[in-house]
Amino acid sequence: MRQSTAVKILAAGHSVFLTGAPGAGKTHLLNRFINYLREREVPVAVTAPTGIAATHIGGITLHSWSGLGIRDHVTDEVIENLLKKSYLRKRFETTKVLIIDEVSMLTPGLFNALDTILRNIRFSPEPFGGIQIVLTGDFFQLPPVVKPMHGDSDDFSQDEDDIPPRFVWQTDLWKQLNPAICYLSESHRQSNPTFLSLLNGMRRGCVSASSREALENCFHQKLPDNVRPIRLHTHNANVDAVNMRELKKIPEKSHIFGIVKSGRPPIAERILESSLLVERLEMKIGAQVIFIKNNFEKGFVNGTLGKVVDFDDESGYPIVLTTEGKEIHAEPEEWSIVDESGKKLASVAQVPLRHAWAITVHKSQGMTLDAAEVDLSGAFEPGHGYVALSRVKDLSGLRLLGINDMALQVDENVLEEDACMREQSLGIEEEFANSPVVEKYPPLPEKKRKEKFKTKVPTIEKTRLLLKEGLSLEEVAEKREIKTGTVLSHLQQLMELGAIDFPLHHLKPEKKLIQAVQIAEKGIQKRNDKNDVTENGEIRLSVLRKETRGEISYDNLKLALLFRKK
Repeated sequence: MRQSTAVKILAAGHSVFLTGAPGAGKTHLLNRFINYLREREVPVAVTAPTGIAATHIGGITLHSWSGLGIRDHVTDEVIENLLKKSYLRKRFETTKVLIIDEVSMLTPGLFNALDTILRNIRFSPEPFGGIQIVLTGDFFQLPPVVKPMHGDSDDFSQDEDDIPPRFVWQTDLWKQLNPAICYLSESHRQSNPTFLSLLNGMRRGCVSASSREALENCFHQKLPDNVRPIRLHTHNANVDAVNMRELKKIPEKSHIFGIVKSGRPPIAERILESSLLVERLEMKIGAQVIFIKNNFEKGFVNGTLGKVVDFDDESGYPIVLTTEGKEIHAEPEEWSIVDESGKKLASVAQVPLRHAWAITVHKSQGMTLDAAEVDLSGAFEPGHGYVALSRVKDLSGLRLLGINDMALQVDENVLEEDACMREQSLGIEEEFANSPVVEKYPPLPEKKRKEKFKTKVPTIEKTRLLLKEGLSLEEVAEKREIKTGTVLSHLQQLMELGAIDFPLHHLKPEKKLIQAVQIAEKGIQKRNDKNDVTENGEIRLSVLRKETRGEISYDNLKLALLFRKK
C-alpha cells in the first residue's frame, strides 16, 4: 500500500494496523498523522511498549500512559484505584486516538487489560471504549515473553487451546477490533537490491541461493574504518564475555558500583531477576555503555548508547557521552514493585548502565545500525536472524561471525498471517485508493488557528520574560518548576538567537570565576588532546570541571562560559 492511501484511511477515523518491512516508512507516516491530529487539536496518546520505542515517536510507555505500572492484567480493584486518579480518568475519557508503536513487543495480556480499562471507564461496549486505535509494527520481530497460563507449573501437558497467544493478532480482541491492514510496500532504509531480496525472502520463507551466497560473503567483510561496529549475539552469556574482554583491554582505573536493596528480600530478588541490573558494575573511562532505564528528564532511555568519558569528582558516578553528543551524569536509579494501592513493596537502586560493545539481538530491536558484527551461530528462535540482519542499513556494514539453520527461519504462524494481511491490505487499497478523502477530524476554523498561533508562547520566551524582570536563575527555575540547568540552556539559546535586549548584570558571575575558567581553557587547549573536545570543537564540561579540580559546579561553568563569550 502507498502511504497516501494509508493517510486517507487514518484520516477517516478507522482503527488501523500499519505494517511493512523495516524501513518501509511506518515511523514517517505515523509522525505525519500525529502532526495532522495535533494541528486539529484532536486529543492523541502516543505510546509504545518499551521506553526506547516510545522515544522514537516522541511518546511514553503504554504502562505509564495507562497507569498500570508493571502489571499486564487488571482486576476490579485495579480499575477502581485507577478511577480514583482524576488525571487518569480525564485522560481515558478525553483521548480520541490511541497510537501504540512497535506492537510486536506488546503482550496480549497488556493488550486485553487496556481494553478492559477503557471499556469500563468510558462506559462503552466497543473495543477500547470506542477510541480510534492505531497499531504499528512488524510481527517478524521477536515476540514478547508470555508466561504460561498455569502459573509456575512445570506441567507442559496443556491442551493446545490452553496455550496463551504470543502475539496480539492471535487474541479475540484483535478480531473484535478488526483493524484495517495498511501494509506499506516501499523501502527507505535498505536500498541495496541484494539485501532487500534477502530480507524479503526471509519474510516469505524462501531465501534464494544468491541471497545465501551474499550472506556467505559477509564472513569476510571489511567494515568501514570510521565506524565502530556493535556486536550482536543471541545469548546473554556471549554478550557478557565480549564485554568483559573489551573492558579488560582498557588501561584505566576501575570504578565499582554496587546495588542497594530495600523492602521485602524475595521481591527485591525478583526485580533483579527480571531486569538487566548488574549487582557489581565495573566501569572505566572509555567503556562503551548502554542505559537500561528511562529518564526522560535527564535525556536517556532504555537503549541509549554512549561512552564513559569521566567520573564526577564529587559523586564518583560515571559521566557518559551519548552517540548523539549529549553528556549525562549517570547517577543511581530505582527499580521498584508496588502493590495494588501503590505502596512500595521492594526496590533496587543501581547506576542504570551496562557495557555495550556487544548486545543481544533482542535488545537491538528498534535500532538502526551503520555497522554490526553479528553472530547467529546460537540462534534458537525463529526471527533471530531477521531482526539482527534488518538492523543494518546495508550489507556493506555487516560482518557475519557465525550462522545456523534456525537463523534464516521465521515463525510459521507469522508467515501464514502475514500472507493474509498482505491480501487484506490489497483489498482495502482498492477500496480507498480512488475514493475522496472523508476526514473525521476537520481542520480548525481559520479564526481559531490564528488565535492559537498568537497565544502560543514558546518555553524559552517564558524564561526570557522572567529574566527581563530581573529574576535570578534559581527564581526563574522555581517559578517555572524546571531545573536551573534548563534555565541556563534557555539563556544560551536566547543569546545565540540575539533575543536578549536587556542587561544581565544580575546574572553575571564574579570576575575571578570567569578568569578561572579562561585559565582552565588555555591549559586544555595547550594539552591538545582530541578526547577533551566534542565533534564541534567545544571543550567538554567534564574536562573543564576536572581542570578546575572540581571546585566549580557545572551550572557555574556554563554561566561563566556564556559571559566569557558575551
